[in-house]
Amino acid sequence: MTKGRQKINRTDGALLPTDPPSELSTKTEKDCYARLRADLGRSGYAQACDLQAVILAARRMARCARLATEIEALPSLMMMDKLHPLLSELRNTETGLLASLGALSLTPRSRSSSRAKTGDVQLAVEGASPLQKKILALMP
Repeated sequence: MTKGRQKINRTDGALLPTDPPSELSTKTEKDCYARLRADLGRSGYAQACDLQAVILAARRMARCARLATEIEALPSLMMMDKLHPLLSELRNTETGLLASLGALSLTPRSRSSSRAKTGDVQLAVEGASPLQKKILALMP
């Protein structure tokens, strides 16, 4: 019989799928998902149970890229005597993307306020050799 507190697993520890989910339809969304998955694989905070949050972040990231492209194609940033409405739309989408990235602990502020300690997170490195995995396991 062991003494002390027993660790309670909050999730099953499943990793995010490597292929983009079917909910992501455009190539840009799928590319954004791949970038986010790579970043999350390095930080180690997201698991399969966070898939919907990752999908939302990928959509927002793709939307930001599309809006930025459309703004670049505008002849002028002014419309009459006001800024073009696409600029405020881009600002709002970027704010939403920042919130999504914060929820996934991909911003410095969210990592500094996270309760997860480095030792609590298992870093997942794709293509790591067995020796590299042992070294990562021994790191404090």
